[in-house]
Amino acid sequence: MKKKERRKSENWFVRLMSGIWSRLRKNFALRILSLVFAFILWGYVLTTTNPQRDKTINNLPLQVSNQQLLEDRGIALVEDIANTVSARVVVRASNERLADVTNANVNVYVDLSPITDRGTYTLDLQASTQYGSIQKISPSSITVTVERRVSKIVSIAAELPNAEEETWRSEYELYPAQVTVSGAVTVLEEIEDAFVQLPSEDANENVVRALPIRFRNSGGQEIDPNAESEINSAVLTVHYYPTARIPIKLNSMITAAPGYEITEIEMLRQTAIVAAPSEDLAGIREVATELLEAKELSETQTLETKLILPDGAANVEPDYVRVKVTVRENTSSVTMENVNVFAVLGDDFENDQVAANVNIAPVNVVLTGPRNLSLNRSDLRLYVDVTNAKDGDALPLMLYWMGSGQMPQGLTISSPQTVTVNIEQ
Repeated sequence: MKKKERRKSENWFVRLMSGIWSRLRKNFALRILSLVFAFILWGYVLTTTNPQRDKTINNLPLQVSNQQLLEDRGIALVEDIANTVSARVVVRASNERLADVTNANVNVYVDLSPITDRGTYTLDLQASTQYGSIQKISPSSITVTVERRVSKIVSIAAELPNAEEETWRSEYELYPAQVTVSGAVTVLEEIEDAFVQLPSEDANENVVRALPIRFRNSGGQEIDPNAESEINSAVLTVHYYPTARIPIKLNSMITAAPGYEITEIEMLRQTAIVAAPSEDLAGIREVATELLEAKELSETQTLETKLILPDGAANVEPDYVRVKVTVRENTSSVTMENVNVFAVLGDDFENDQVAANVNIAPVNVVLTGPRNLSLNRSDLRLYVDVTNAKDGDALPLMLYWMGSGQMPQGLTISSPQTVTVNIEQ
């Protein structure tokens, strides 16, 4: 009955508008008045008849139902249809409800219950809304691939900002350190590892943050696989502490062997780099070493000792410091008094002729060397070259070693640099 009344009303309206148009063609003023009247009349018609109109809604997300059935059947979709498929829907609604039809109240979904085993399936899309009727869905169906469902344990790493200058970064901790993912066989084969990433602006002294888990393929590229994770985030703990150069204090017990003495103990590095929270770093004055013990050293050596981490510090570099210990034999000095000085013609005492008419006063010679070194006066000969010399000249004094073998290592000889020559006329 309502349809007949609506059709009758619409026919009446058409006849009315045709009559008005024929009059408008003859009178301009009447045209203007009629136009205003037409708008009023059209509003009245819309209000009373409330006609049906179509509205297109784009980019509607796809809702997936009965996905749990696939898991129960040990299968999984290869495609991520929930996040990659969107639909366009045409909705027919009354004029007064058309504005209510929006993306928020039009739903598009696909039912996975027809999938029972591995293979390729074409599934129809369905749509619904409470404000009208669905006229068209585009696409009307989708094709999906179904494979065996498997699980895989993947290690999680952390990507961290580099420490700034004069800042130390600790080793990080992740909890958990691995994640179990499940999905289609080919999807899981693409997953190489998982990672979390700390934004550079969040790098501070004490970082404890839950970060989303992300995935990479074997080429190191980030991927968003169609897989299910047992967890979506991991808790990262890491520290970015300030550093300072702190003096090193050597703790040692070093002795020389009998007959030797230690002349110098030198640390080859004087400071260590200490990392600690700001409030603790300000109170650290020195870095002590573990006790360096070395007994009865008989030669110069370079030793190592470990640095002790100061209270409140998180790290100290280097781990070890090298220490050079200089050792030498104990020495003694012997003075040979009134050692004769020979005058020769030439600079070779052993082969040149001794000058007979030249007198040179004896000199004192000081011998310094190891305590066990045995010397006598016959081991040394002192001489000067008096060729072309004149009476009273001061000539350089030269030494000739007369002992067996070479002159002993470590032996030093002190004598006057020059002597005065007296030539008899």
